[in-house]
Amino acid sequence: MLRGLGTTHPGLIAQLDGVTLGLCLWGDENDVRTVDLLFVEEEAREIGLGTALLQAAEEQAGRIGLRRLEVLALPGDRFTKGRAESIGMKARLLVLSKELEDR
Repeated sequence: MLRGLGTTHPGLIAQLDGVTLGLCLWGDENDVRTVDLLFVEEEAREIGLGTALLQAAEEQAGRIGLRRLEVLALPGDRFTKGRAESIGMKARLLVLSKELEDR
């Protein structure tokens, strides 16, 4: 079951028999929904739950008139990147950074 989290923490939670298996959190600004967090318990990753959460976020965004969906993923987060690609998303920007020593 996918359930909305409300306006304080916009997103969806995925539960089975009262046990939380996944979570998708986002923020909406202008005409863009940005998914900040996609998490699915390891044992639930092979049943399509992450893809279902992203698809639900996308469908809900379209219903309220948003025009674009973005998903943020940290380097090495193959799970989130793979789920985003599974719904037709492509990477648009890679940001590289380096901490500078005090000068």
